[in-house]
Amino acid sequence: MCLEQQDPDEECLKYAIISHNIDFVTYLMDEYQIDEMNLSDCLDYNNIQAFFYYYDRTQLINTCFVYVPYFKNLCVCEYFILQEVDVNKKDDRQITALHWASLSNNVEILDLLISHGADLEAKDKSGHTPLLLAT
Repeated sequence: MCLEQQDPDEECLKYAIISHNIDFVTYLMDEYQIDEMNLSDCLDYNNIQAFFYYYDRTQLINTCFVYVPYFKNLCVCEYFILQEVDVNKKDDRQITALHWASLSNNVEILDLLISHGADLEAKDKSGHTPLLLAT
């Protein structure tokens, strides 16, 4: 089926993210007004370009910041913190940026988040704290 016969949806966007086809990601979001992106897909398939396109388009800085530590890029984390993000913002699974930093085993980012007030006792939906995830 071609795009003339069927409108693409979030699943189509997911496959564009998986394939790292940033041109198709932008095309789908712009031409078909697909405004929702599962940011976990960007993490699962290490697609930082799609992630930043979503951020640039939506300007949902706190929502996006939760996931930034997973990319293991200290400079990007510092950039978001300089924008005065809520370092304790949670996603729909109650996961914080500190949880993602713990899962990615990045000590520098962990230190950065803690020094900016990240809650060490924050629990996700499963009751896990960032410290528990780091071990």
